[in-house]
Amino acid sequence: MEQPYYTWMNAGIQAAGNLEFVYPGNQYLTHDGEAKAWKVNPENNRDISFYENNNFGQYKSYHVFGKYTDFFGGFWHHDNFGMGRYAAHDEKAGKKIWIWGLSQQGMIWEKLLTDTDGQYVEVQSGRLFNQTAESSTFTPFEHRGFAPFSSDTWIEYWFPVKGTDGFVKANPYGALNVRVNKGFLRVDFSPLQDMQEKLTITEGQNTLFSKVVELKTLKPFSDSVAFHGNSENIKVELGDHLLEFRTDPNDGALSRPAVSPSGFDWNSLQGLYLQGKEHVRERNYPKAMDKLQETLAKDPHFLPALTEMAMLLYRNMEYEKSREHALHALSIDTYNPAANFYYGLANVRLNKLTDARDGFDIAAMSP
Repeated sequence: MEQPYYTWMNAGIQAAGNLEFVYPGNQYLTHDGEAKAWKVNPENNRDISFYENNNFGQYKSYHVFGKYTDFFGGFWHHDNFGMGRYAAHDEKAGKKIWIWGLSQQGMIWEKLLTDTDGQYVEVQSGRLFNQTAESSTFTPFEHRGFAPFSSDTWIEYWFPVKGTDGFVKANPYGALNVRVNKGFLRVDFSPLQDMQEKLTITEGQNTLFSKVVELKTLKPFSDSVAFHGNSENIKVELGDHLLEFRTDPNDGALSRPAVSPSGFDWNSLQGLYLQGKEHVRERNYPKAMDKLQETLAKDPHFLPALTEMAMLLYRNMEYEKSREHALHALSIDTYNPAANFYYGLANVRLNKLTDARDGFDIAAMSP
């Protein structure tokens, strides 16, 4: 059973036109949570950030990972045009590419899902780093649950990029491209709003370029400066930190682990409980109960498993058993919010209203 995708927004874009996926990162994650190399596939040495280089194997699902970024996009180099998406990293850290596959296995969907525009690919933004399949549990990339009566809100921007020959950074002010070629450092910018700001280019402590530029919405700006220095030590800044980019390939690299510890025992108390909790998040309650029962067989006083079992038994309309598990948990920690909450719910069903009020009152001390 696969968890419903957790708040991923999906857009279909044209595949033709020498499409490049502008997805900062050094790895990508599978649905199973496995980490693999991005952007060069080590098995065939292809740069898979270009759509046409993915004409091998089956369908492709790339959850690009490994750098602290707040944007991604695509650029059609034949058209000198692109699209970008921006959201604050704390609101939407996930970014995904879905490719149907360039063989007939994938190209059949061109006939089924498009009119006359040719094949498409999907670019997606998500709250989590990957869209988790069940086996992702056994990696650092677990599932997420939904709290009752809660909602998530965030802001993200989807926008065009025009006339920049690609881009390396984007936000609501615009999209920037920076490259060094034939002794010149060239900067292109596709503004998303009218502004008059200082554009500064430095190499280390040395200022290469600094002037106030007049920018008009979606009117491409371009300039260049002679350059023979270190192309990996450049910083471009627009205005007072409105948009910044560094060419250092390690800039923004994350230390977050992408693999689980080799010695972690999934049959340990912690391992069994975590599997049970994951099944709860997936709404696979029978499997969750099996794993939590295994957990409690190892330690009948393991508090997190007791509260989860109280919840599952309540959902199963076994109200007396739910109350017993909640009482057991409260005998260990009388202020435990979950234990008090399910104690209250079970008591309502059993018409023990004084105990129900007591449970809800103490649960309400915790948000």
